[in-house]
Amino acid sequence: MAVDIGRMYITKNEAQSYADAAAVAAALKLDGTAAGLTAADAAVAASPNKWGFSTIPFGAGDTASGAATVTEYSTDGLTGWASSAAATASSARYARVTATVANLPLYLLPVVGAIGSSIGVTTTVKALAVAGQVLEPPTIFPYSPIAHQVNCDSWYSSLPAGTLPAGLTGAGALGAGTVCDPTGNWGFQIGQQYDLRWPTNPSLSAATGNVPCAGDATASITPPLPAQSWINMTVGQSALGPIQWSGASFVVGQIQDDTRVYNPPLTIGEQLVTANGAKETVVSDYNTRALLDNQTNVLYQPGLTNIHDNTTFQAYSTGAGYTGRRKIAVVVRTGFDDITGVALQPTWQSINVGFAQFLLTPTGSYPTSGGGNNAWCGTYIGNNALYGATSTSGVGTFGLGVAYVRLTQ
Repeated sequence: MAVDIGRMYITKNEAQSYADAAAVAAALKLDGTAAGLTAADAAVAASPNKWGFSTIPFGAGDTASGAATVTEYSTDGLTGWASSAAATASSARYARVTATVANLPLYLLPVVGAIGSSIGVTTTVKALAVAGQVLEPPTIFPYSPIAHQVNCDSWYSSLPAGTLPAGLTGAGALGAGTVCDPTGNWGFQIGQQYDLRWPTNPSLSAATGNVPCAGDATASITPPLPAQSWINMTVGQSALGPIQWSGASFVVGQIQDDTRVYNPPLTIGEQLVTANGAKETVVSDYNTRALLDNQTNVLYQPGLTNIHDNTTFQAYSTGAGYTGRRKIAVVVRTGFDDITGVALQPTWQSINVGFAQFLLTPTGSYPTSGGGNNAWCGTYIGNNALYGATSTSGVGTFGLGVAYVRLTQ
């Protein structure tokens, strides 16, 4: 009994590990499109986990071992489970993976069965896991870079003609003659620095104003430049209307401790409320957070599409004292003007267009003197897959909020 039941427990643990990892991998690929469902299926198929002391792969009806995998998708993670071919791509947010070993051999229990019962020579072991993109209150850094372009795969591009103001159309994102960004990077360059907070009276010339961060100090962004981009974390609508919080303690907690904001989830397409003032007293909290990680300076290398190809980022992420605390998740938003200098109508100012990952620069690079005259920069390191995906299926469907991929069953 110890031998056979022990093998059943081991196989069960192996099947559960496989199902857990495969479900998470599938949920990460769901983006509201049919291609996302296909990618989710592929992620399950590519799972390296095996059973039989990690020697036998799980497969779709492996006749030798009886190992089989079934992958299904659902909107709410509870009902309506369907294969990728039958699931509704625009609303699929959960993946369920069922792993079965139908013909696990039994060696000694059948002998017992021959004496007093009818124990067969094989048994079935099954494991199930559900993972999903769960909308939760955000842990977003309370400063927001301004998009240079609208992404081609954003819901803006799918809205009817005439819905968007000039300078925000998918065909000419944020300015005449400027195409939307097919890379999904909002016109940002991997490894370049952009303003988390703009300086007061920004200018391309230090003689006439305060120069912004390198990625924003370009002619295509001026004139005019925004005054600053600190955002009060007003997130979404509720039955009571917009919910906002303010106060230095909340800002400090969000910067240093990732304090959650207990509001409705941030939603792509909603309008954010910006806070007035330079908030220069918060600069010490930038430096304090950056001090919790190693201090390798990441330099911009033109032409890269993956931050891990940046040699100085590699040195940072593999260096002594690395904790990742300099990495932050931010909201990317529209400014007050398009890049041609034409003011956007009020309802299209400070619109949440997506979520990104930035890297704080080393501690000490945020000046503690000069107040609002200084730009506070962050290095763009890519999209944040865990903070919502873009979708062409419209407002109110999957992929338009702050989501965390996690096991739910």
